[in-house]
Amino acid sequence: MNNLVLGLKDFVGKLKDYPLTIISVYFVTFFVYRDFGVRMIYGQVFLTLILVVFLIYHLKENRKISFLNIKVPYILLSLVTLIIFVRPDSLKDKQNIAYIILMLITTGFLVTTTQSKDDIKKSLKVFIFSATVFSIIIIFFQIFQKPFWDFIFPMLSHTAQIYAKKYFFSGYSMSLGGISFTLYVVIFGLLSTISLFLFMNPTKKEKYTYGGLIGLYSLVILLSGRRGELGALLISFASFYIIKGDRKTRIFRLKWLVLGIIVFSIAIVIFLPFLSKIKFLHRYTMTLNAILHGSQVAGGVSSGRVQLYQKAWELFLQNPILGIGHGKFTLVSSAIHLSAEGKGMDVHNSVLQLLAETGITGLFLVVTPVIYIYWNTMKDTFKLWNEKNKVLCPYILIANSMSLIMQTFILITSLVDPINYKIVFWLLYYISFYLYVFSHTRLKCETFEFESKFLCIHKN
Repeated sequence: MNNLVLGLKDFVGKLKDYPLTIISVYFVTFFVYRDFGVRMIYGQVFLTLILVVFLIYHLKENRKISFLNIKVPYILLSLVTLIIFVRPDSLKDKQNIAYIILMLITTGFLVTTTQSKDDIKKSLKVFIFSATVFSIIIIFFQIFQKPFWDFIFPMLSHTAQIYAKKYFFSGYSMSLGGISFTLYVVIFGLLSTISLFLFMNPTKKEKYTYGGLIGLYSLVILLSGRRGELGALLISFASFYIIKGDRKTRIFRLKWLVLGIIVFSIAIVIFLPFLSKIKFLHRYTMTLNAILHGSQVAGGVSSGRVQLYQKAWELFLQNPILGIGHGKFTLVSSAIHLSAEGKGMDVHNSVLQLLAETGITGLFLVVTPVIYIYWNTMKDTFKLWNEKNKVLCPYILIANSMSLIMQTFILITSLVDPINYKIVFWLLYYISFYLYVFSHTRLKCETFEFESKFLCIHKN
């Protein structure tokens, strides 16, 4: 019995060294809640129990709440979001409550644990394995659709069945947990694989493997039909390509990038009639035709989003200081039937939604820590690519690169999609921030410290 207790204690002790891996596994399995009707509370209770264990170990080791000062912006962002949520006029439905619970859990993980190379290594494996499985399943059913409708469809939850009937194989690919969620998993797999390819000095065999996986993930991203996310991902890669170098290199790369965009755009215009005949490119060619021939083309660029933007701006003007309350825009859009299905919709632009729901005050309080974190991540990238830092551990480069690209992706996507209002957002942001903390602390840039009887904020 004593051996069992000691073994369990040892297992729990090791568990606290892998917070990112735990969150990553939870993230890639998030599709089960929507696709199979599993109640989300089960996963949240499981994470909460793990967090309690982390907290006990943390207090046992430190005698107080103790964390790196670099984590303060994330904690402040969570605190601001919580204050916005508890406002009397905020919407407190099941989705918003789940959103806040997951935010609190990730914040707890961040405060009570540390960051390590081994944790990142295991998480990269989780992302690559999951993205590969997702991609193979999607491509298989994209080719053989009948088995999906005959065998998989009956097993899905009612919500997932409605979603599948509306979207699968009609401009969008088949997905797990929704098109956007599938994309997030595949994108993390893509970033992980590219990072290992670039920074880990792979063997010839590994290069072929990584190259094949990159091609597989790229195909699935293209098949998804998500124009906004694809554009955001390309911009994120382009931005990182320009940033990672000295001033002279950045200017040189920017010139070549602009030239490449011009040549690519001309080629697209020339071959657009041919591309328009390819079924799985329909949503992309539809958008390009709308841009070239006018927004009145069927299914044009806006897809009703202009109405959402206009309504959000009107609501902001009605209460520019505090807004109408967190989550309330979906009620407004539902009442005036902005959605064809009569359901509530988010603005599909996080800046406008923040203005409408929280006013200038909320926008400033939410955006400030996000921009601060992003700017510091970018400054770290400049430092890491100096000659004197080229001998650093490759996992520092991997962590910084993935964090910067993912943060850029989130920021750009938030302008065309309500990514910040999805429950899964806090998982995406936690992973990105964890990677930022790992790389940033290795550069030893911080100076601020604070200590009291119950709290210690330290720099190393």
